[in-house]
Amino acid sequence: MKKVLIFGLDSFTGVYLKRHLIEKGYDVYGSIFSGSKSKKVFICDITNQYNVDLIFDQINPDFIFILAGISRSVNENPSEVYNINIFGPLNILESLKKKKINPTKIIFSSSASVYGIYDNEISENHIKNPINHYGNSKLAAENMISNFFDEFNIIITRPFNYFGAGQNKFFIMPKILNHFKFFDKSKPQDLILGNLNVFREFNDVLDVVDCYYRLMNIKGSSIKVNICSNRKVSISDVLKIASEFTENEVNVISNNNFKRKNEINNLQGDDTLLCSLIGNNNFKISINKSIKNYLNG
Repeated sequence: MKKVLIFGLDSFTGVYLKRHLIEKGYDVYGSIFSGSKSKKVFICDITNQYNVDLIFDQINPDFIFILAGISRSVNENPSEVYNINIFGPLNILESLKKKKINPTKIIFSSSASVYGIYDNEISENHIKNPINHYGNSKLAAENMISNFFDEFNIIITRPFNYFGAGQNKFFIMPKILNHFKFFDKSKPQDLILGNLNVFREFNDVLDVVDCYYRLMNIKGSSIKVNICSNRKVSISDVLKIASEFTENEVNVISNNNFKRKNEINNLQGDDTLLCSLIGNNNFKISINKSIKNYLNG
């Protein structure tokens, strides 16, 4: 079986990607920051070059996914964001170079946050103007990784918003849906949010990892591609769908203190390049079905 190494195996996306690749017949290995190691699971701080080198002393993978990093756009320690999101991937690529390991494909997970504020569909050619440390760190990582395009077969992905069971409660969809899912009518609590009229792609994590799987098997490389559905929905619509499914009447309060200073009102991707690479109909799960699955899970 082909060997796949996932840096960030225990991340939200990593858990789903591992399951998907095993179902497709791949031998999956991975790194975690802490926990219990095993024959296929390595403890690794990707900011530590020695830790990364040790992994490649034990495995020569056919495919590599770099998912490890800080994924929140709001972080109290900017230096940590830049250190992990930039120097972590750099250590991985430098280690591969040093060990003379050349995988069939390396996929790096960047973010749609590199684009910044736009009010139209965002293609890969749009000017990059991130508005926070997270987006800046991902853009810097993209520029650094591009320097290795001549040495490795690399695809840089820019996922737009997606969600699913197990996602950190700090993200907007788990915050909303958990409130409806665990709503106690005997002790009702207000759901306090920021701007309810922002539009996002809220794609299903299952569709996202399937895109990753298909991208790892294309012939192309040195590509930067949006992982997007070109479908957007407002926070208000999400609230309406969740209320209809659960029949819970949640009191929602829009609080200015929860509104971000540089709020992106519309974040929707142009999927033209993605479709040219892996075909059409990549996002099969509707927002209604995704929300229903989350609430019933």
